[in-house]
Amino acid sequence: MTSFKLRWKGRVSGPFTIDAIREMLADGRIGLMYQIELHSGKWIFLKDFPLDNPAVPNLNPLESREPEMQDIDDCALSQELQTDGKKESKSEDRSDSDAMTYLLYALCGASFLSPFICAASLALAGAFYSQGRRSTAFGTAALSLVMGVSGWLFFKFLYPIISA
Repeated sequence: MTSFKLRWKGRVSGPFTIDAIREMLADGRIGLMYQIELHSGKWIFLKDFPLDNPAVPNLNPLESREPEMQDIDDCALSQELQTDGKKESKSEDRSDSDAMTYLLYALCGASFLSPFICAASLALAGAFYSQGRRSTAFGTAALSLVMGVSGWLFFKFLYPIISA
């Protein structure tokens, strides 16, 4: 019987059968943002895993037309994960996105120094918003504005007193 490991916040658990994973999803014990390990060792989000794929056995034992248990191979799974004829590389996209997140945080901190850096940080937060990473976008936009206003207040009022 095919089984998979799950990962949440870096903690790996399992292995679990597809039936157990469906049951945990239905009960609310796990969510779609959990990651599942493929046979190749690659991790993808559970929301991207084709649980409704006919190669994955159905949870409902009363359904008479349930397909026989088949192993899910990574070739079939990669075909399921293709969009517009192009493979999605979740781990590569995530690492690029993490690098952009760190750049955004650096710009937020540097917003203290210049309104132009603050504007660049807000523009990058807008890009994150358009990618669907709304919580990151809102948080960094707010941080950037706070740092920018703090910098303006510092250089307008406090710096002249200190430098005199």
